[in-house]
Amino acid sequence: MDGLREIMKKDFFYSQKALLIIKAIAIIAFIILMVCDFLILFETSFFKAFTNNQLFVFIEDFVVATVCVILFFYPQRYSLIGICSLWYSIVISTVSVDNMMCIIMFLLTLCTFLIRGVFRTKKQIKAVIVILVYLYELLISLRFGFKLFVECSLLKIGYTFVIVLCIYLYSEFHLSNVLIELNDKNHILNLADYDGINRCDIDLLERVLRNKKYKEIAFELHGNPGTIRNRLNKLYDILSTGDRTGFILKYNGYKIVYEPED
Repeated sequence: MDGLREIMKKDFFYSQKALLIIKAIAIIAFIILMVCDFLILFETSFFKAFTNNQLFVFIEDFVVATVCVILFFYPQRYSLIGICSLWYSIVISTVSVDNMMCIIMFLLTLCTFLIRGVFRTKKQIKAVIVILVYLYELLISLRFGFKLFVECSLLKIGYTFVIVLCIYLYSEFHLSNVLIELNDKNHILNLADYDGINRCDIDLLERVLRNKKYKEIAFELHGNPGTIRNRLNKLYDILSTGDRTGFILKYNGYKIVYEPED
């Protein structure tokens, strides 16, 4: 499974399509940052009335814009995205403790570092650093009182949990589709490979893949809707798809056959 994940990572994240996407993101980010810096210059009459905060933001945006230029020419360096995201994450959590964008940036940092293989060496040290940064983003709100700290911490932990769960579910869904592609390149579901399924079940399952309702299937096959439903539920269990939706998602586009081995 880990080997398959590595293959998927190389095939997608370093494909021509993925690198073009990174280049496009770098261009868009560069334009946005330059517009922001121009607005700061315009507001301050071009350096005549700079505040410390505006100067910091101006320099910060300029540095990140420079990184975007580098990323445009070297899009395979995903870790640059992670470095910028980490910086923004720390700054946002420091300046605006109730802004949840810091968690999104922090998780983006982890994702890009994982893709780039940053954690392949010195895993324990880097894991400690990640935990310390996350704790900093949770604890920084303590300076504004315990009540705000509790509220912000719960929100940040909640955001972290939901985003990580979404990433995990999507990655597993995508991985399962890849496994199906690898295990059955011809898109054929042979019902004879499963105990408890017979040739007559082809008619039922084919109609399910055509999005037929249980009543429609019963009408076409001159059967009882309850009996049809019970039989299909049993088939879903045998095929390990859970229910009708799971079956359609897993076997949509498949040809269903019943061919026992000689």
